[in-house]
Amino acid sequence: RWSKVAKRYLKSWFAFDGTLAVVDWVILLQLSKSGTDMFGLVQMGSYGKVIRLMRFIRMIRFMRLLKVVSVLAEFSDFLHTEVAQTVFGVTKLLVAIAGLNHGIACAWYF
Repeated sequence: RWSKVAKRYLKSWFAFDGTLAVVDWVILLQLSKSGTDMFGLVQMGSYGKVIRLMRFIRMIRFMRLLKVVSVLAEFSDFLHTEVAQTVFGVTKLLVAIAGLNHGIACAWYF
């Protein structure tokens, strides 16, 4: 099963994720060479635009979450008892709250 998942990932999202990771590392290495911090670089013209563009491209990865919503809807169709549906609904809400808190914490950090 894991090999199928790995093959599918390599065929679909690996190139996109790999490109983003390489660009992030290149930017970090350039920052460490020049001795400037991230916020000093953002204020410098074209570098700031490149970094904003990369942040936007990283946000595209969150589009994969839409697929998770459809999978969860399909899974909830298999639950036939009220107790299972209630537990599943509460679990979804708790995970959503934890994800929202994580997003707020990340935004607060930056």
